[in-house]
Amino acid sequence: MSPRRLFKFGVGGIFFLLPLFFLLPPIANTIEAQLTASKFLVCFFLGAIALSTLVYLCGQSYLAIVNLLLSLSVFLVGMRATAMAPYVYWVAALATALFFVRADDDSQEFFFKAVVYAAVVSSVLGFFQSMDLDPILSYANTITEADRRLPIGLLGQATKHGAFLAIALGMALGLRQWVAAAFILAGVILTNSSFTWLAAGGAILVWARHEWGWRMALRLVCAGLGFVLGVYLLRSEHTMDNGRFAIWEATLSAWWNGPRYLGFGLGSFSAPTGPGQTLFAQFFQPKYLREYGSFMQAHNDYLQLIFEMGFLGIMGIVSGIYFLGRYYLVSLLSGEKNRVVIVAAECGLMAILLNAIGNFPFQLAPHYLLAVIFVALLLEKSGYNKL
Repeated sequence: MSPRRLFKFGVGGIFFLLPLFFLLPPIANTIEAQLTASKFLVCFFLGAIALSTLVYLCGQSYLAIVNLLLSLSVFLVGMRATAMAPYVYWVAALATALFFVRADDDSQEFFFKAVVYAAVVSSVLGFFQSMDLDPILSYANTITEADRRLPIGLLGQATKHGAFLAIALGMALGLRQWVAAAFILAGVILTNSSFTWLAAGGAILVWARHEWGWRMALRLVCAGLGFVLGVYLLRSEHTMDNGRFAIWEATLSAWWNGPRYLGFGLGSFSAPTGPGQTLFAQFFQPKYLREYGSFMQAHNDYLQLIFEMGFLGIMGIVSGIYFLGRYYLVSLLSGEKNRVVIVAAECGLMAILLNAIGNFPFQLAPHYLLAVIFVALLLEKSGYNKL
């Protein structure tokens, strides 16, 4: 980042963080020295507008729009703690991505390779876990033998592990790390998760288009769809559903019959309302799904975004389709040879976007950070980032 842009970003950060200094001692040791709630909100939103402007000046139109929509949602719910937590993650990921895209090619490739080989280690660990031979993690006595055999890798949970492997598989293929890709692919298959397979299939499709053209890519798609469909028909009670369809329906119904314009507020889906209870689980989760426990996520990040942000969330999704859809359409149709980091980002982002249909990668810190980095990298100076 040039000194001029760094200065602009710093000025935006000052405006953004300024209200916090009025709330912390010793500056805020008197009532008179503190901002009222209304003035605090105004300062926050003005700072958010300044930050969005600076992100736009850095050449990231889409990320500027996302920041503005998220800030507006947080502002309208009065900066509740449940809304501020995901917002702080967003600002951290945004700042990281803006600096990442200005790193040199070798540094970007080194970082991506580090992610890939972390996934290799996680995949190998998942193989041992599937045989109940976990050499690292220890399990409580209440964990059943079946759960002990779930491949959870380094991430400690099957869904997180599967999503991470799907993302890393796309990155490994893009970087031409064939041995690593083979280990990760074995780990993906071992997860026995339909949405992990769907995400991995999307990543492979994007990579195959760059390598061999559309004809081979479409053959791979047909073979992959046949495989997933066969598994679904054989084990329909265990794969794609697991209560997801009912949760999706309940999520949309709650949003439509509730505050549909602004949603329930960022972070509200899993907001605690009592011991072991969340907002969604207590008021909207179908009773016959209680055997699965309290749902902390909608298992569809797009529907959960609409539940929490209403039409602001829909605007974010539509703008994402516009910017990213246009990018992928032009990139995949042009047939141009891109550098390996760009192909890795395309494959990895496709895996995240598809996995978000049935899981929650945008709510997991490492997956979320990678997604923001991918978006910033793909749209940086690409010509597809303009309004």
